[in-house]
Amino acid sequence: MKSLVEGPSSGSPLEVFTSFSGARCTDGTLWVKFTAVMRNVGDRKIILYREPLRNSQARFGATEAAILADKYEKRVFLTSEKVDLANNESFIMLSPGMAYSHEQEYPILGLDPKGKAAVQFLFFTWPLGQKSEVDAQRSRWGSIGDLYADSIVAAPPPLKIDPKVLRDCPPK
Repeated sequence: MKSLVEGPSSGSPLEVFTSFSGARCTDGTLWVKFTAVMRNVGDRKIILYREPLRNSQARFGATEAAILADKYEKRVFLTSEKVDLANNESFIMLSPGMAYSHEQEYPILGLDPKGKAAVQFLFFTWPLGQKSEVDAQRSRWGSIGDLYADSIVAAPPPLKIDPKVLRDCPPK
């Protein structure tokens, strides 16, 4: 909806929206769950690394305006998966208008979520440590579509953690 109301995005062929899906406390650790939807808003097919929304930086702030003014606490969530870029199954394709959805839980360690009412995700769409492969892969996939390997920032959604969950899960 925000895309329709505010008009065109930054010019990127991809836009990402995140939404808070819930929180739970397990063994004294607060876990927050988000759903992210990435959509091809361009006019060409986009090729992406298989799980483009898995690695990210989360920016927690008091408000959306605070986050946009660089007043936030951040946490980075990375996987150490070994990547085989020669395997076609390591990639997905999004035709114009197509979307990719991903739901993920994140452990929130060392962050007091009280007073945090918004969160913004910066997604790293390309596997870490593999930047040297981008040009080779762009050449390989060029006849099919555009390989997307840049980071992408989602608009900050509200973060409303149930006060009971926060009470039962004090920050470590």
